[in-house]
Amino acid sequence: DVEKYKGGLRISFAAGQKAFEYIKELEVTMRLLKEELNTSMDEMPYRVRRLKEERLEEHLRAENHQKEMVNFMANSYDEDIIVEKLNYDEEMIKALGKEIMALDKMAVFYTDERKVYLFTGKKHHAKKVLDEAKAGLDFRGGAGAHFGQGIFEKNEDLLTFISNLYGVFLKL
Repeated sequence: DVEKYKGGLRISFAAGQKAFEYIKELEVTMRLLKEELNTSMDEMPYRVRRLKEERLEEHLRAENHQKEMVNFMANSYDEDIIVEKLNYDEEMIKALGKEIMALDKMAVFYTDERKVYLFTGKKHHAKKVLDEAKAGLDFRGGAGAHFGQGIFEKNEDLLTFISNLYGVFLKL
């Protein structure tokens, strides 16, 4: 093995019985890879490269499907203010929130884990909305001009927050 170390190179090697054992381990690994990939030793680097390319293509397809789904979901809301419980991952929730803001709407999404995501876009200042709705509640998080997020310690606080939000939105 060769590794960079303190501005130079550190070289390590095995000799004798250790070298023999290492080569045997490599042979077993290569044989297993050859069988698993259903290819010859000569073709293995090309097969691995193709698998990496296929994985990248799948990732890009998945991203495109997610964008289409987010766009469809955002456009399916008729209301200007959306308050909804979602069971998606954070990336999906944030993508949906961005799309909703692009439609000049506001959204508050919350999860089973008591996480809250507030998207106000340019309509209202997210920090002011969040501060008013969470006043007196056990909440960790924060907000800026267009987006806020955080988590409630207790489910009761989340439910009170949602109730308070409706009051805040009625004043807007």
